[in-house]
Amino acid sequence: FFSSHKLMSETSPSYSGPEVSARSFEISKRLYPGPKPPASAPASPEKSNGRKVYGASERLTRYPKRRTLPPIDRGRNLKKDEQEGLVERLYQMSLNKMKIRAEKNEARLKSGDVASKVLPPETEQEMVQRIFYQQMKHDQVVAERLNNKYVSPRKKVCMSADEISASNQRLYYDSAAASKAKKDALFETYVLARDPQYAKLSLDEMNATTQRLFVTKS
Repeated sequence: FFSSHKLMSETSPSYSGPEVSARSFEISKRLYPGPKPPASAPASPEKSNGRKVYGASERLTRYPKRRTLPPIDRGRNLKKDEQEGLVERLYQMSLNKMKIRAEKNEARLKSGDVASKVLPPETEQEMVQRIFYQQMKHDQVVAERLNNKYVSPRKKVCMSADEISASNQRLYYDSAAASKAKKDALFETYVLARDPQYAKLSLDEMNATTQRLFVTKS
């Protein structure tokens, strides 16, 4: 019994003798080869000799270095001590920029024939006339846009004359009357109060003066 048991154990696959284990290891290694050794990866630019060349690391890296500091934006990436005087520094930077710009303009005006080509400073009446004329042109453009959008339809519709006049009255004439009242008040404030000769004009002369000052170009 013992001899037959020993014979079966030697021929069985579960026998763990030195010869069988070495043979099974070779078979398993042949059937299931292990992972291949990793190929030699190319050297990164930081570890290669190209870094010794001037500027080679900037050319070889994906993102180049910042040659200038990023502008101060909202202070997200600033430290606590840098955030304290952020508003004051920005204000001082803007003041310095305005000062440099004014100095450059002054130097440009003083040099060469530029000073002779500069227009003389406008008077107060010319300033008021220019501002009012720009406002009147703006009101006219707005009225035309409103008229094209609401009053003048793209398709023909049946509108009575009363509806058309009511639309015009609501969208254009009321706003024009309000802007005319504001212009008259500003005209009295800026022109009549400073130039007494206009105070002696009649109503028709006043309207003619207003037409000449603010409607027609001089």
